[in-house]
This record gives sequence, structure tokens and C-alpha cells, in this order.
Amino acid sequence: MLYCPHCGTSNREGSRFCNNCGEPLPPSSGQKCSRCGHLNPPGVFSCVRCKASLLAPSIDEGLRPEEPSEEPEWLQGLEEAPWEPEEVLEGVEEEPEWLRELGAPADEVRVVAEEEVPGEEETAPWLEALEGLVEEIPLEPREKEGLLVEITGALRVEPIFAIPHRLGEVASPPLAGADQAARFEGVVGQPLAPVATEERARAPMTKVISWLFYLILAAAVVVGILLAGENINLPLTQATADFYETIESLQEGSVALLSHDYDPGTAAEITPQVSAILDHLMRRGAKIVNLSLTPEGQALADRALESVVSDHDGYIQDYINLGYVAGNEVGARFIAEGLGPRLSPYPLGAAVRGLEDVDLIIVLAGSQELLRRWVEQVQAPYKVAMVAGVSAQVDPAARPYYRSGQLEGLLSGLVGAAEYERLNQHPGVALSRMLPQAAAHLVIALFILLGNFAYLVERLGGRG
Repeated sequence: MLYCPHCGTSNREGSRFCNNCGEPLPPSSGQKCSRCGHLNPPGVFSCVRCKASLLAPSIDEGLRPEEPSEEPEWLQGLEEAPWEPEEVLEGVEEEPEWLRELGAPADEVRVVAEEEVPGEEETAPWLEALEGLVEEIPLEPREKEGLLVEITGALRVEPIFAIPHRLGEVASPPLAGADQAARFEGVVGQPLAPVATEERARAPMTKVISWLFYLILAAAVVVGILLAGENINLPLTQATADFYETIESLQEGSVALLSHDYDPGTAAEITPQVSAILDHLMRRGAKIVNLSLTPEGQALADRALESVVSDHDGYIQDYINLGYVAGNEVGARFIAEGLGPRLSPYPLGAAVRGLEDVDLIIVLAGSQELLRRWVEQVQAPYKVAMVAGVSAQVDPAARPYYRSGQLEGLLSGLVGAAEYERLNQHPGVALSRMLPQAAAHLVIALFILLGNFAYLVERLGGRG
């Protein structure tokens, strides 16, 4: 650390000026003058204070010899100079060339020795000769423009050394007036907004209402399961009736092609449809060709076939599962054009030599894109009879195909499966789920109405 010799403030190593008072700081390292003892910065060749040379080695005064040392040998053979510098200076009488060009009189020019430097009151003669050659340029004050018009006087600039506080200290802010203090006390003294209190009071009530809703919904589902039976008065739609009549019109030995194009996400809605359709086809004595355009459909088709075939003894040689057919649109067209060669290695291939031997195509689609592939790539160019079972989400996209006649029948979601089980007079999973589902929907609708009514009452109360 470097300490200022003027105010005593500590400064960092290498600082040249004091951070507090601005005084120059002595160097932390350097060469000490042998004459005055001043510590000079490194790199100088003469003392800053006394101008003594720093190149000669320093000799302590107590060790200085009384008699001068002997003259070196290289100086003993040299004679003294026959002239003195003062004599040369005094003998200069010629006028400098640059003064001769200016036209100054030669008698006013003289060489001044170092001892004859004029004082503050005197002016050198050569400066007096130059005064007449320099033209005085009058300085007129400029007119003020813009923001400078309203500024009068000179702006006083305070040096940095006049700052009353030291660097690193924070100046104290001005004291607030009486009006500001009163305003601050008024803000601090105001009570808390009642909204925060109401929100805290509502938080436990909201949890209670949420748990109450869950309990009522669970109770409605349980009661629906317990009261579910076979004699459910379920209205029938025309699309479901047309689907049933299309399969009912098949003769024994007819060929039906089922495409299981759904995944586990939509299996809860479509699997009950598949079980009811397979049961109806087997009771009609139809031959069934199963395949899938989705990788997951193969496993779902095997599971549905195992659950239905166990109820129909001897129905082994009349169905087959070709598995997953890759290619998307190309896969659907490949089935239409090469169905016979794919079935030729199996016993069912004797009855099916191509798409012309297929009496009905049943598409079980979990998305709009999967249904569109079969309608555009197979039904439209080959004019094959086609029906579809879709999830409730795909129903709006499948309705136009049904209204245009491209689909002869349509099952939609779990409701369509329950309607089909009722027409088939073989109740299954879909009918048993209708009452619990209806009870849950009723509870949800009631809570929505109650919530809207409570919100309306609160808004009307707030306006009053």
C-alpha cells in the first residue's frame, strides 16, 4: 500500500495520485538520489528534485575521501583546451539568418548568456521586433443559439479533489420535507386490501369443493355400474342400423375384410365394436380376413379374435390374420391389387383369388387419415362395399363419407358399439358401460351449471 504524504490515505500499489486529495504519490520503487535522498521513479537518469546525475555510484558522506583521487592515465597526456565557451558566446556578432529575413536591425540582436536571462518585467529585444509582425485578430463574441440562449454567466467546474466525502462512501440523501413524510406515513398506515383476506379464506373452501366433486363423481360411476343391465332403453341411430343391415345381408360363406387401423389410445372405444362385429360375422358364417395398416393393430386384432373365437367352436379354418401391412396409402393399394397372392399359401386362399371375391370391407379407424386411405385408395377406384367403425373424435370427418354413400354404415365410439350390441341381441362391454358413463356426464354437467350460477350471483352482488 502507498500512503499519501499529504492526507495519509492508503492507495493501491502503482497509483500515481492520491484517491482522496489528488496529490502526486511517491513511487513505490526506484533509485534513491545520493545528494538529496529523494526516491526517483525507475527509468530516469537525473534526480527529479535536485537534478543530480543518478548514473554515478552513490558515496556516503562519511566515506568521501579528503583528497581527490589521482588523475587517470588517459587524461594525463591531454592538454587543457585553449578556449572557453564564454569567449565564443561573447564574440558572436553575426546576425542569425532567420532574423535577417525578418528585417530586424542587427544592432538590437545580441547573444544572451545564461546569467543574463531577462526577468518578468523585461522583454527580450528579439521579441519586441516580432510584435509588429503579428496582426491582432479581434475576437468577437458569438451569438448564442438553442439552449445556450437562456444560459448566462460561466459554468463553474469543481475539481474532483473538492468532493467532501471520500471515494467509496455514499453521500447522505437530502432530508425529506414535511409533506413527503406525511405522505409516507399515510401510505404505511393504510390497512391491507381485503382481497388478500378473501383469497386466503377461499383457498380451504376451494379444496373442499374439489374433493366433494370427486366423491360425487365416483359415487355416480359406482351406482351406474351396479344398476347396469341388459334392458337399457338406448335409442338407435340410422348409421348404426345401416351398418347392422349390411352385415346381416351377407350370405354364408361370404368374405369380409377387416382392417384394424387403431392404437391403444382409441382401443377403449373401438375394441367393443370389433367384438360385436366379429361375433355377428361368425354367426352369419362369413369368412374373415384380418389385417392392419398400423403396427399396433396386429396385436389388438389377435386379442379381439381370441376373445370371440372361444365362443364359436369349430370356427378355425374360416378366418386369418395377415398382420401389419406397411406403406400407408401404398399398402392399401397393394392389398387391393395383390390380395389373392398373399392368401394363396393358406386354406382361405382357395375362396379368395382377389379383391373381386371380397363382399365387404370393414374399416376400424382411430384417425381421420387412416379412414381416408381406404376410401380414396380402395373404395373409390374399385367400388367395393365398405362400412366403418370409428372413434367419437373421427365421427365428424366420417359423416360426409356416409352421407355420400361411400360408406354403407357407420359406428361411432362406445355409443355406436352399445347400439350394435342391442341390435345383435348379444349384450357386451359397451352396454354395461353406458349407464356409468351417462351418470358421470350428468354429474359433470350439473357442476358446470352450479359453477356458472355461483359466478353470476357473485358478479351481481359486486355491482350492487
